[in-house]
Amino acid sequence: VDRTTWNKAQAQLNKNKIHASRNCQHDYLLRRRIKCACGRFMTGHPMKDGRYFYYECASLSSHKHLSGCPGYRVNSVQPDTLVWQWLVDLLKDEAQVERGLRRIRERREAEMEPRRKRLETVGQSIVKEEAGITRLVNSLAEIEDEFTVDTIKAQIKAKQKYRVSLVSEAERLSQELEEQSFTEEDEARIKEIAAQLRDYIDTATFKEMRYVVDRLDVQVRLRVDGPKRWLDSSCAFELPTRSIELPSSI
Repeated sequence: VDRTTWNKAQAQLNKNKIHASRNCQHDYLLRRRIKCACGRFMTGHPMKDGRYFYYECASLSSHKHLSGCPGYRVNSVQPDTLVWQWLVDLLKDEAQVERGLRRIRERREAEMEPRRKRLETVGQSIVKEEAGITRLVNSLAEIEDEFTVDTIKAQIKAKQKYRVSLVSEAERLSQELEEQSFTEEDEARIKEIAAQLRDYIDTATFKEMRYVVDRLDVQVRLRVDGPKRWLDSSCAFELPTRSIELPSSI
């Protein structure tokens, strides 16, 4: 990120924090969405009488402090500014949004395919069990031996029980597929949201910025690689993660 982009994004972020309805020490853009390199969530903390604000690894306030935790504290201005600028660039690019939607569709299809195959197998098994139950029931009319009749009835009961479990599994799989499906309506809604966000993204208030972060399900994780620190960031429109380097001198 060049100096001009950094200054512009930071100025907008600071302006919105000043005019936010809540006390500025609580205005952390990535609250509940940024994790430390060790995997724990990072929480916002004011320092030096509220003059600076940091994200700190939750291990600092735990009795089970992770002594090997790298880079557990970072000035909140850095990740807030860099991640917000990434989102601005992402949503301003309609082609990028289209690519993001395509990735969502492809990911959903890949995730749903095993369930679809399992549902097909379960459906075939239900048909097979129903045919077997019908065959056994019909055979009872031709059998007079009481022991054999009891044996067949036990088989029918076992098959009926198994069929019930199959039907239950099929219903669960169908519901999961319905919930995870990415429909044309879903795509249209996301495009509508992206268009709305573009209308105010450069002048967004802190509340609106948080709305964008939540709506796009932004997830950030700090990564330490030698002397460098990175923000591995992802959202609903861009997967896999985008690695954003944290500046060491800004």
